[in-house]
Amino acid sequence: MNRFVFILFFNSLVFFASGQDLHMTQWWNAPLFVNPAMNGDQQGEIQLSTGMRSQWKGVSGVPYQTQWLQGEKNKWSTHNWSFAGGIARDIAGDGNWRQLQLYANASRHWVLDSASTIISFGGQLKFQQWSWDANLWQWGSQWNGAYYDPLLPNLENQLQQKTGMVGMNSGIHWQQKWSTSTSSKLGVGLNQLYSSSFDMNGSTQKIKPRWNVSLVLNYQLSSSWKAQLLSLNQSQSGQQEWIAIGQMENVIDDRVWNYVSWKAGFGFRNRDALVMVFGGQYGQHQLGLSYDWNVSKFAEATEYRGGWELHYSWLLNPLPIPKRVKPVCPDYY
Repeated sequence: MNRFVFILFFNSLVFFASGQDLHMTQWWNAPLFVNPAMNGDQQGEIQLSTGMRSQWKGVSGVPYQTQWLQGEKNKWSTHNWSFAGGIARDIAGDGNWRQLQLYANASRHWVLDSASTIISFGGQLKFQQWSWDANLWQWGSQWNGAYYDPLLPNLENQLQQKTGMVGMNSGIHWQQKWSTSTSSKLGVGLNQLYSSSFDMNGSTQKIKPRWNVSLVLNYQLSSSWKAQLLSLNQSQSGQQEWIAIGQMENVIDDRVWNYVSWKAGFGFRNRDALVMVFGGQYGQHQLGLSYDWNVSKFAEATEYRGGWELHYSWLLNPLPIPKRVKPVCPDYY
C-alpha cells in the first residue's frame, strides 16, 4: 500500500498540458500520442486502432476535429522489441487550419522478476505539417463598424499557406504486478525531445517540449469486477493539464477469444471539464466512448457544448493451431 501512495504522490507532482500537440481524453486508447514506450502494452499480437474527437462546435459553428489511425506490433520475435506507426489529422475551426502527423515508433522491453516487472524504453520519429487558408479568417481591418466584411482588404501578409517540421519523442514505462489482484503502470514521456525549426510567415518557430507522467492502477475486486484509476499529467509551453478518471469493468466472459465486458467511469480534466467514459470488449473488438462536459468560464462561448471522443481497436492475435495426433495403429502378429 505504501508503494501505491508513493506512486500517486509522484504522479501528482506534475500538473501538465499539451499546447501545439494533439491530446485525447482517452489517452490510454491512443498511447502513441502520450509515450512511445507504451508501444507493445496491448492485448493483441497486432492491434489496429482508430478514433475521432470533436469539440468546440459552438465557437465558430464548425467543430474542432481530430482523427487518427494507429497500428502496433507486439514484442517482435524473441527480442522483446515492439514497433508501431500511425497517421493523425486535426482540423480547427472555420479557418481551415489543418495539421497532419505521420509517426513511426519502436520500443524495447526488459522482463524482470519472473514477469512481475517489465521496464520499457521507446522512441518515436514524427513529421508534422500545418496548412491554412488565411482568406477564410477575419481581420481587424475588415470590421466596418457593424460587422466583418470579407470584401474589405485584410492588410495582412499571409502569402504562406503551409509549413512543417520533424520531431523526436522518447519515454520510459514501468509495469509492476504487486499481487494476483493488484498491478500498476507508470510512464514518463518527453515529446518534442528534438524539434526542427520551421518558418511561419517570416518568423522562425519551434515547438517546445511536452512532458507527461501517466499512471494506471488496476485492482481485481472479484472474478467479474475490476476497478481502474487512470491519470495523466502534461505540461507544454507553460500550459498545464491533468486528466484523472476512475472506471469499473464488469467481465461477462473471461475466455481469451470470447472475452466480453463493459466499462463505465467518471473523472475530470483540470477544473474546466467533467468526463464520462463508457466502453467494452467483445472478442477481438474494443470500443471506447467519452464525453467532456465543459464547466469552465469558456462554456458560454461554446454554447455549453462539450466534446465527444470515440475509439475502436481490433486485436489480431494468431489463433493457436492444435497439433493433429495420429492414431496409433495396432500391430497384429
